[in-house]
Amino acid sequence: MTPRSPSPDAEAVVIGGGPAGAAAAALLARRGVATVLVDAGAPVAAHDVLLSGPTLRAVAQLGGTFAATRPVETLELRSAGGHVRTIEGVGGATADRAAFTAFLRDTAAALGATVLTGTAAPVTAAAGGYRTTVGGTEVLARHAIVATGAADAARGPSGGAVHARRVTGAALGAPASLTLPPPRTADPNEPPTALWALAGAGDTATVLLLRIGADEPDDADLDAHLAADPRFAGASPAGPPVRGPVSVGFSPDAVAAAAGLPVGDAAGLVNPFTGEGLSNAVQSGLLAAEAVAAHRADPDAAGRAYERRLRRSFVGYFETARHASRRHSLTRRVLDAAAEDDHPFFAKARRAVLLPEGLSDLAGADRLGLEGRDAAPMAPFLVACDEVAVATVRAEWPFLARIALAGDVRSRDRLRPAVPFYAALLAGGAPPAAAHATTAAAVELATLGALAFLSTPPERPPERGIDWALTSTVLAGDFLMAQASRLVADSAPEASRSFADWLAELAELRAEQLAAATAAEAAALSARVFGALLEYPARIGAQFGGAAPPAVAALREYGHQCGRAFLHAEDVLALRGERTRLDTTRAAMIAARLTAVPEDGDGAVARAASAAREAADAARAALAAVAGSPADRLLRRFLDAVVRPAES
Repeated sequence: MTPRSPSPDAEAVVIGGGPAGAAAAALLARRGVATVLVDAGAPVAAHDVLLSGPTLRAVAQLGGTFAATRPVETLELRSAGGHVRTIEGVGGATADRAAFTAFLRDTAAALGATVLTGTAAPVTAAAGGYRTTVGGTEVLARHAIVATGAADAARGPSGGAVHARRVTGAALGAPASLTLPPPRTADPNEPPTALWALAGAGDTATVLLLRIGADEPDDADLDAHLAADPRFAGASPAGPPVRGPVSVGFSPDAVAAAAGLPVGDAAGLVNPFTGEGLSNAVQSGLLAAEAVAAHRADPDAAGRAYERRLRRSFVGYFETARHASRRHSLTRRVLDAAAEDDHPFFAKARRAVLLPEGLSDLAGADRLGLEGRDAAPMAPFLVACDEVAVATVRAEWPFLARIALAGDVRSRDRLRPAVPFYAALLAGGAPPAAAHATTAAAVELATLGALAFLSTPPERPPERGIDWALTSTVLAGDFLMAQASRLVADSAPEASRSFADWLAELAELRAEQLAAATAAEAAALSARVFGALLEYPARIGAQFGGAAPPAVAALREYGHQCGRAFLHAEDVLALRGERTRLDTTRAAMIAARLTAVPEDGDGAVARAASAAREAADAARAALAAVAGSPADRLLRRFLDAVVRPAES
């Protein structure tokens, strides 16, 4: 790459030529913003990194093609208790960090960014913008994006370090694996340690050891972990070790107080459970660039927009150091205790906490495919619903916020209870009131709480200690139900009684389901449980929208049949051995009695598909009461997405 001759003045200056800074500079240049990218010129560490699916998609939109990747469709997760499981549908890739960084820098330069090599002085405020100096050259810009990485002194609950090395001769057996080692001490608040192993080119692999806190990992620590892992019995070093500080201390308030817009490690955007930060670095760099491009003449407005985007996009495990020592300890215990459990609540928790994927990917691949005339009016309502849900749970249960929210724009087009709620609001003919988004958030939180209580009941209580998996489902489920009830009482007190009746019905159906004498009886009750989950959003939405009683009754029947179709379609996916929308498996569905087809064998898939289509037909018939209306169009699209697995 040949740096351009720098201009001392620019609309935006990006300090730091790593992945976050280079991605930000590339997007700014693509949007026509005069940009200076300051790159210190230091050699980039030679090791592999994991790129998430959303990161690959975002980079592709910058232009150019980064082909030097190796696909990662599965992730091997090794728990502290020794259990090994495979997480499907990762959709990422591994790549050499130096090659990936060079690609982003070259892309930024090709798009028109001026690249200035040298060490930048700290950014300071100047009249109308920011000032820095690079090798004696002063650079003035209206906007500044700071991508300088974590401070080397970052330690304590919000800091740590990563120690990486390339090796040869390892027998990984998977393109990527994450090991969560057992605690080294009896301290329940011991900071997390994580070990990544990424298959590289040929027989090489990269191992990365992360440790949060003041105790920095070194060669001896990494060697000890590798010696205890039979996969590395024949491995030998293939290059010098690489170390660096990391920061997990992300706080939107700290970002707002910083000079410029900090991104990546400079903003503390590293996952404290896994040490993975590259995907978040790229995403935050692009968010900062989007904010600048949207407010080119006003750096203060760009800062506020960036803070809002961060609050929406990075929720859950990026909270304060206080939560890092309190809730993170509980979450780590739950992950280990539920390592062998494929129940939907735990499966989604694993993906939410551990994987560097976009939040909308937690919902699976199914999308509604809405057209602009339907999607555009609904988007602000769903955004408001997300914001209420996250604000309600993030302070006490941060990781629940990641399960509750699908943070990027594609989340507005996914299967979720708020969609039939919104669509049913239209049945009365009037535009939906924005205040109803709070009730929609309550319905979604209650649905997540119900999902927690649909776990497999323990055969017997533990003789000693605490059943952390069971404890977490009770605590999380109770918390979600209580918060949902509070939201309804505050926003729509007239619905409090029907909401309480709905929760009571779900509890009663689940109790009957668990007590059923035969698998066939339990299967019939399972269909009723899922019918009830979607019946209430459609019914209460129609009532709030002022629909006539016959339309309310019809939409209630639509929701009931739609829920039944969803369960039957889940059975189809599970029987085929495919990833379900609930991220569960056939065995887990049978164990928890969450199936309408309790017996395997010839014809099971056909029976499940037929039942799904039959329920879908009944749901479509119910829509005759609102035929031709916007509610009809939205609800049909939602139903089509629900039943799609049974029609393929």
